Amino acid sequence: MTQQIGNTKEQILFAALQVFAEKGYEASSVADIAGKLGFGKSALYKHYKNKRDILDSILLRMEEGDRAFKEENPYKREEGQVDFKALESYVFAHFCRWTEDEFCACFRKLLTLEQFSSDEMARLYRHYLTEGPVFELTDVFSSFGGSKAAAMGMAMYLYSPLYLYYSMYDSADEKRIVVGAAKAHVHRFMTQLQV
Repeated sequence: MTQQIGNTKEQILFAALQVFAEKGYEASSVADIAGKLGFGKSALYKHYKNKRDILDSILLRMEEGDRAFKEENPYKREEGQVDFKALESYVFAHFCRWTEDEFCACFRKLLTLEQFSSDEMARLYRHYLTEGPVFELTDVFSSFGGSKAAAMGMAMYLYSPLYLYYSMYDSADEKRIVVGAAKAHVHRFMTQLQV
């Protein structure tokens, strides 16, 4: 019985995220989510209090996923130095996570749609898709010495095309070409960085 409840909660969570990614959080209703699943609204209320409770569960899932991703993809050696090959893998895996992992891709689309609807969504958009990745990479490149401005320039040079590739991926007929271009960009950048 517990397994079935877990599966139903997961189904609701993912269906809600898909609805939010299509219509936006504000424009979506519990009825829309229930309709996508072929449930009545009362079935959703057995698992989640309301639409906000569902969104909070999505946000928690993303936070936990981020922590796990960083633990599974370390790019620093034990002595704290950056491992360039591991950093290359980390950056590319990060791109793949936001495009090929359906949960993350829907979350990215939701934030893109809703970034102008509320301060909370704007903050989340910046955290996950703009300032957050740039500041993380700036910190990495700052460890090589030089100015913070130069480190941020390097971070922008690496991340900006990847940000554009997100949009290209969503509408591409041949997604593998976009993924290949993103991978080539990351590899080229990391090769130049090591010279």
